[in-house]
Amino acid sequence: MSTLLDIDAAEIKVSTEIDDIIFTSSPLELTFQDQEKIQRKIILESFHYHYNNNRDYKYYCNIQGVDENIQSIDDIPVFPTSMFKYAKLHTASESNIENWFTSSGTKGIKSYIARDRQSIERLLGSVNYGMKYLGEFHEHQLELVNMGPDRFSASNVWFKYVMSLVELLYPTTFTVENDEIDFAQTIFS
Repeated sequence: MSTLLDIDAAEIKVSTEIDDIIFTSSPLELTFQDQEKIQRKIILESFHYHYNNNRDYKYYCNIQGVDENIQSIDDIPVFPTSMFKYAKLHTASESNIENWFTSSGTKGIKSYIARDRQSIERLLGSVNYGMKYLGEFHEHQLELVNMGPDRFSASNVWFKYVMSLVELLYPTTFTVENDEIDFAQTIFS
């Protein structure tokens, strides 16, 4: 015997506002003012989430004289990138971390950046969302020309990470080699 539950579909939260924006909307649907309002709201929500769930970040905010009652996104403290060289900072629980991304460690110490599944999916979705600014096209009609190094030659861990995701979505040509741009390749690609 089965029992049907009386559930209002509006009560089921399958995604958050940011997920709806990233995965189901188009950037051209929102006015600039609406984008700014949404951006402020989501950034403040993110600040409060990390402030309340990451002991290290809360401590860092407090020594900066910032508590959870900020009103402006300009008041949000940002960890210096060097912090990621000396501590494995993360808000997600260890069991939810899908991957630790590392820098090349060219200055002798590697940075460690934790990513859970949700942050990886959102990054990939954000890259795809940004591509919507180009308008409507079929994937086979588009090739990206990146006026930068390929991900194997890049020294920035985030650049490598984002470009590896972009390459999954679109054919990509890189026009910088040995820190010099090939203008002919850029123009004729």
